[in-house]
Amino acid sequence: MVDRYLDDWIVDITDVTEHVRHLHTAAVTDPTLLPPERPYPLPAHLAASIGATG
Repeated sequence: MVDRYLDDWIVDITDVTEHVRHLHTAAVTDPTLLPPERPYPLPAHLAASIGATG
């Protein structure tokens, strides 16, 4: 299974480090550039089992 993943499924790897650094700087400089965070809806039993709050 791993061989198939490595040989067939991965077709390209792109280094996005500089792009992410730019986005981080922009977000720190102006937080309104980011969408508002909202909780991911979870069933109560799952939220309790992973300690999710909010």
